[in-house]
Amino acid sequence: MKPKAMQVQVYKINLNKVGKEGDFLCPKCGVHISPDDCSEAVYSIIDVHVVSFGLEHILIHCRKCASLIQITGLSSIQRMIDYAENVVDKEKTNNAC
Repeated sequence: MKPKAMQVQVYKINLNKVGKEGDFLCPKCGVHISPDDCSEAVYSIIDVHVVSFGLEHILIHCRKCASLIQITGLSSIQRMIDYAENVVDKEKTNNAC
């Protein structure tokens, strides 16, 4: 008899619909996933998908339940970063002699 293949659940999280800090709970097991956690004890980054305008999505692996979570909604974050960089550049230009 063949052993059963383990099915991995894939979930999608839109960062535009979670808290401002970007942390959320794993949809399957409820473990707290935070972008500030660099230890890779809770999750690991599997893939980062970049397109011409910036990040499109990130695929992470929950280490507690083995679920895959696709994180979307990153383009709005990229737009905020670009805007902030433009403001800083303009301030530098205006303050130059």
